[in-house]
Amino acid sequence: MVFSIRNKILLPLLFFLPFLLPAQNRIPEKDRDSYFRMDINAIPDRIVLRGEKQQDAHVYNASWYREDSKFVLTVNAKEPLKEEWTEYSVTFVPNRSGKVWIRIGGRWRKEGEERTWLMVDSVRLNGKLLKNGDFKEYKERQPDVYRPENWILEHRAEFYIDGGRDKSPACLVNHDSPVITSFPVRAGEPNTVSVVVKLPRKGIIPKYTPPKKINKLLDRKKR
Repeated sequence: MVFSIRNKILLPLLFFLPFLLPAQNRIPEKDRDSYFRMDINAIPDRIVLRGEKQQDAHVYNASWYREDSKFVLTVNAKEPLKEEWTEYSVTFVPNRSGKVWIRIGGRWRKEGEERTWLMVDSVRLNGKLLKNGDFKEYKERQPDVYRPENWILEHRAEFYIDGGRDKSPACLVNHDSPVITSFPVRAGEPNTVSVVVKLPRKGIIPKYTPPKKINKLLDRKKR
């Protein structure tokens, strides 16, 4: 008798649990429209970059740099990110030796709150980890604030010690808050940069804070 009563209670719960649990962990729809983007910048050393076509991403010289556009490549994924880790690669050839900078973030949107976030797990160059490309070397810069060595985290980019695959380190970035590093290149030699990324888990995406208007700042200074 006890067994039958327990079954009457448990069976409906077991039926609904698969529908209830994913809903609790589901990434909000507004945060799912996230695309990988990377910029490769060689303006300081005036290195002309020629990008090769990729199946899963658009690769082109950044026209908004005008006369310097030939020194900058932009890589934009064609499809939105998934909840599984995905690797994107781009190959480029420099016309001279020097240093290039890579900036890993998300796609630009006109409205700041629509510039969605992504997690970066690792970065490889020609099949080998870039210097600290797995973010495993890091230091405590302030109490409980850690930053990976050889990387610049801009604005609101965040470092998570256990945010990557297999609880390895990873970085949370978007268009306005990228991670940046550099590496040397040699004239005429192809370079393939591979980045592993995915959608962030629910609950870690920073709340959007609109920029303060200049007029408000001026009014405050007058007071």
